[in-house]
Amino acid sequence: MIKSIVSPPEVFTYRMRNSGFDAWTTKTGTLDGSSATCVTFSHKAPYATSGDNGGPFMVTKNENSWHTVVINHSRYEGAVSVGAPVNPGGYSANTGGSVKTDAELDQKGTTAIARCEPTNPAFDAATAIGELRMGGMPAASGSHLYLGALQSRVKAAKAAGPEYLNAEFGWIPLVRDLNTLAKAVHESHQIMASYRKGSDTKMMRSFHYPEENNTVYYKGSMLPVPVDFGSFLAGWESSHQTSSMWFKGAFRYHLPTSDSQMNKFEDYKQRAAKLYGLRLTPETVWNLAPWSWAADWFANTGDLLHNVSALGHDGLVMQYGYMMAQTEHNRTRMADTSSGSVSHNLRTVIRQRRPASPYGFGANLQSLSGKQVAVLAALGLSRR
Repeated sequence: MIKSIVSPPEVFTYRMRNSGFDAWTTKTGTLDGSSATCVTFSHKAPYATSGDNGGPFMVTKNENSWHTVVINHSRYEGAVSVGAPVNPGGYSANTGGSVKTDAELDQKGTTAIARCEPTNPAFDAATAIGELRMGGMPAASGSHLYLGALQSRVKAAKAAGPEYLNAEFGWIPLVRDLNTLAKAVHESHQIMASYRKGSDTKMMRSFHYPEENNTVYYKGSMLPVPVDFGSFLAGWESSHQTSSMWFKGAFRYHLPTSDSQMNKFEDYKQRAAKLYGLRLTPETVWNLAPWSWAADWFANTGDLLHNVSALGHDGLVMQYGYMMAQTEHNRTRMADTSSGSVSHNLRTVIRQRRPASPYGFGANLQSLSGKQVAVLAALGLSRR
């Protein structure tokens, strides 16, 4: 939809003649419309969502304000104001407001998302748990061999009776290994609980690019308004343009874990707490820590990390995202006449908004993969 609103021009009359002996000729002059606004917008959202659902728009607003004086001399009578510079040479005023292309907004929006998106919790969880498991702990594929060795060492220490304190039995390194295992399980439970809590929740983010400013200046001869005034005016023009661009959006992610998986993590945490929180002896370790749960934890965590990695970036989408831009151009003209100073101010403001798809700017929603569509469905988003 395009809607334009233009104020009518200001009309004035004046008299002129070629010499002081000729008859006066009455003429009509106009000053540009005091304001003009053009709005182009669309209310159709690129995807359905419970959040913001605005579409693209662009608003261009021009404002003109004039200051005139009345001149009375032998060849001209009436209002006079100031126009554009005459033969400005190397001077080049700003363009009066720059419209950003879709490609430019997409490029800036893509960079903004990379700067401000909440770090994908899938990768956070995978990294954190992976570091815990690799910090002296085996990968899932070797967990049974590792746990079997621990069982043998505990059994040997238990059979040794009071001699278990002897360093020859390796009790101190064994306790260190057990505490490492318990700590990994305990902290991974917290990581996964936090990860699950954030699933399907809205995380709002914004990013602002540095504001750009440009000012140019001209001093010299200025055209009169109307040109029938007959002579140039001495004056100047200042042209200043400010451009700003920013992104705002809301992110969501979906965690593919079930209640049974989380219940297993809770059970593993409780068992690990017995190892981590008690004063350990071979007897207590043997009685309180049956080893099958630890093997299950390794395997369960490995499966979960596989799912997280498989989802990758598909697990984090935007509920809504907008790249916005505003360009403001102010041009001020001043000149002096025998009856006083005259001025002309021109102001142009262009505001733009470009929406993103759930997977970023410039993405074609019709070409999403089956996995991406499934994630959108899980998050309550859909294509139109």
